[in-house]
Amino acid sequence: MHSRVLTRPDLRAEQGFSMVLTIMALFVMSMFVATAYVAVTGDMRLSAIAQDRKSSQAAAEAGADYYLNRLRQDPDFWTKCDTVGPLDSTDKTKNPVNQLWNGVGPDPRTWRAIPESSDEYTIELIPAGGYDTCVPNKQDSFIDMATGTFRIKVTARSRTGDPRPRSIIVTYARDSFLNYVYFTDYENLDPAAFASATDRATQTTNCSNRYRSARAGKGCLEIQFATSDAINGPLHTNDENLYICGSPVFGRIKNQDGSSRPLTDAHLEALAGLKTLRTLKLDGALGITDAGLALLKNLDQPVRDCHARQLGHLSSAELQSLVELLRTARVPHEDNDSDWR
Repeated sequence: MHSRVLTRPDLRAEQGFSMVLTIMALFVMSMFVATAYVAVTGDMRLSAIAQDRKSSQAAAEAGADYYLNRLRQDPDFWTKCDTVGPLDSTDKTKNPVNQLWNGVGPDPRTWRAIPESSDEYTIELIPAGGYDTCVPNKQDSFIDMATGTFRIKVTARSRTGDPRPRSIIVTYARDSFLNYVYFTDYENLDPAAFASATDRATQTTNCSNRYRSARAGKGCLEIQFATSDAINGPLHTNDENLYICGSPVFGRIKNQDGSSRPLTDAHLEALAGLKTLRTLKLDGALGITDAGLALLKNLDQPVRDCHARQLGHLSSAELQSLVELLRTARVPHEDNDSDWR
């Protein structure tokens, strides 16, 4: 027979006390881990949303650039509304230009994907007041006749089904002659400015409504910019180029406060056709672009070799005589009605 001796527990005993501390420490550490996990996963979601929104914003700007590029290729592109084809024969993507959608029902818009990306955008034409849609070849259905502007809405998303697309409204306006201190369609004297009826008739036949290359050699009186001439502001001509002799000054060389204006290509204000005349310098000197200098460098030696083959047999005295003869030949000597003038 076994007997069990019962003893009263000693309340001052410390057995198991360390286990309680360990459990409390583990609990506190687990709370820190859980808090850090919640914070990190929350930031990851916010970061993904922010990345998608930035990506959509960039795609929307790409859509605006797409429409602007089409306008530059075809100035009448806007008159076609949504009845336009692809960018060119090599463009296999869909045309993203649509009529304005009211957001009701299935999405009828065509989206254009950005190459090597999941981003895509669509373009909606915002009709002018009084119209529900843009009507092809009816400018007042799209153009705000009071301001001469038109607007498009570009919506972009980071992927198909993205619940957070971004939209931007872009306003376009044509450059007006009021934006320039000097504006011409053609860089030759208006036939109506000639004194005699015969000259007016001749100039109208040979020079009126013709760009420079089409009126070359036809006796047209060209507008010339020579040394001491200055256009102190923006200049634009729809002609092919400007006729420059010497060192005229184009554009503003000083700011409104009187400080000097930086002489960089970004401040050039002389335009011809649709291209900036980047050979013009605001200090009045005639300059050449870096690409032009590189081309001249490549031509330098071949031109020297060509001259050596053509004129290398002449002596120094003979070359000097040739130079004087050519200088004399360049002096204007034709009659006033000559096509060579």
